[in-house]
Amino acid sequence: MHAVDSQLPEHTYIIVSTDDSDSTKLSDWHLQVNESKADSTVDTPFSANAALSTTLNINNTPTLILVGSDGTMIDRHLGPMTDSSVIEEFWSQAV
Repeated sequence: MHAVDSQLPEHTYIIVSTDDSDSTKLSDWHLQVNESKADSTVDTPFSANAALSTTLNINNTPTLILVGSDGTMIDRHLGPMTDSSVIEEFWSQAV
């Protein structure tokens, strides 16, 4: 998430957990993500929402889903996205 956040800081996205049984776990994970990179933090909303992850068919983490302004899914990427050219190519589909 650090790579995506640092390359696309002006864009809006949300991180959705596949398990909403324990919001403390999600909060702890968010802290660990930010502590893992002293020079970078991920400042984005986090949501513990298993129903949403089921609706979006999120079975693997991480899964990045590009959603258009009309709410339609444009593309899906499974696994980490760290290469700046891959991030840019993925995001360019939305514009």
